[in-house]
Amino acid sequence: MLKRCPQGQVYGIDYSEESVAMSQKKNKRQLGSRCFIEQGNVMRLPYEDGKFDLVTAFETVYFWPDLNKSFSEVYRVLKPGGMFMFSYALDSSATMRYWAEQIEAMNILPIDEITKILTDAGFENLQTATKGDYTINIRIQKPKTRF
Repeated sequence: MLKRCPQGQVYGIDYSEESVAMSQKKNKRQLGSRCFIEQGNVMRLPYEDGKFDLVTAFETVYFWPDLNKSFSEVYRVLKPGGMFMFSYALDSSATMRYWAEQIEAMNILPIDEITKILTDAGFENLQTATKGDYTINIRIQKPKTRF
């Protein structure tokens, strides 16, 4: 992200202390100036309303315990017109169903349920792209204006 946005700032948040430490180590040269990484919870994001142009989440949404609250928080911290991009496991994949059965906290909902939760949170302009037989990349936008 830092390479793709040479004039921008990148914020990272993770529930895992271990992941935060690893990410801080990997990004230590930019830490505190262009890169800010902290431990936190997507259901209570420590950022003001409308802060970000883009929020991403990769291979993590199916571990979020309350998608309604989590997607609403993502929506809150996005600027009008901001994008939310994430990868998500398809519930039809035998591989992902296997892992969901093995990992208690993993919940893979059908994509139509994910779409409904996102639109209920206020998002629009859903775009998807399938990668392989088990992952879908989702891009959705916070409306530019609300009437």
